[in-house]
Amino acid sequence: MSQFFHMLFGTGSQFRPVPGSPKAQVAIRAYRSSDENVCRDLYRLNEQGRFPPDYEPDFVRTLRRNDYLKVIAEENMTIVGVGAVCLVKFLRRALLAFGMVHPQWHRRGVGTALLLARAAALPEPSPRWTLVLSTLSGSRSFYERFGFTKYGQHRDKIRGSRFDDHYAHLNRDAWTECHRAAAHLGIAATSLPDVPQMNIKNNGP
Repeated sequence: MSQFFHMLFGTGSQFRPVPGSPKAQVAIRAYRSSDENVCRDLYRLNEQGRFPPDYEPDFVRTLRRNDYLKVIAEENMTIVGVGAVCLVKFLRRALLAFGMVHPQWHRRGVGTALLLARAAALPEPSPRWTLVLSTLSGSRSFYERFGFTKYGQHRDKIRGSRFDDHYAHLNRDAWTECHRAAAHLGIAATSLPDVPQMNIKNNGP
């Protein structure tokens, strides 16, 4: 069975909520349009080794799209991280995009908080969501901790960049555990808006 077929129909690669021991007092909230400039600064600080050149416009488009839930991580009212998620309901998929943390807050639990908050904000699985994300090699080990498995690679046909594609299945038990793990970090996922359905016609590169 190929990894792609296994992603669609298999039972492996279950999402594992790992709350860890946060070293930062992180608050999670929904993105506001007034956050854009700070988020663009975060992107530039993370660009080398984590994003291909010339992808900042894609990030900004995602911030401005209404069919993604964008989540902000703050410490002491300072924005230290951002991440996005949307649903493709007919495929039972949730797409995770542009998760990043200010370099000074790396390895302090902020990335974990952003991931758990986005997973917990999804509707209750029936029977499961397949979480899908694409990365460069630099962040692969982080997502493997949560049960993500690489199932393939794709190439941006316009700019030539290659991305590793990963997935993990989120069933009802894991979703419930995400809520517990998020609460352990002081995150109330119910305070976030619903995760929207992707507008396929608006889905750029």
